[in-house]
Amino acid sequence: MELLKKKGIPVRKISIFDNQLKAGHFAFEAFYDGAWHFFDPNREPDKQVLNTYNMPSAEFLANHLDVVAAAYRRYDAGTFQRLLKSQVPGKSNVFPAKNALLYHQATKIISYTLWFIIAIILFIRIRKSLW
Repeated sequence: MELLKKKGIPVRKISIFDNQLKAGHFAFEAFYDGAWHFFDPNREPDKQVLNTYNMPSAEFLANHLDVVAAAYRRYDAGTFQRLLKSQVPGKSNVFPAKNALLYHQATKIISYTLWFIIAIILFIRIRKSLW
C-alpha cells in the first residue's frame, strides 16, 4: 500500500470480519482506471480469475460470490464469501495498521538486542562458575 501511495495511486484498507468464525482479515483496494480494485496479498486469490473481471472491487466481489468461490478455491469459499459480505472500506491513503507497526518496531528492537543480552548472561554465568 505504501509503495502505491508513493506512486500517487490512492489506496484504502478493506476490513472484513466473519461473525460465524469470529475472525477478521484485511486486504486493500487501489484506485486506478476510474475504479477501486481489490488486492489480498496475504491469501493470494487466483489472479487469473480476478483478471477476468479486471481486478474488481471488494463491493463487486461481495455481490458476486461465485467469483469469490472461484478466486479463493484453495480455501473454504464460504468463509471468504462471508468475509467479503461484511467488508468495510477504510479512508483513502490512511496507514492501515498503526498498532501492528508499533508491534513490528518493538519486536525488531528485541530481535536485534536479545542475542546480546543472552550473551552477557551466559558470560556472567560462565565466569561465576570458573571462580
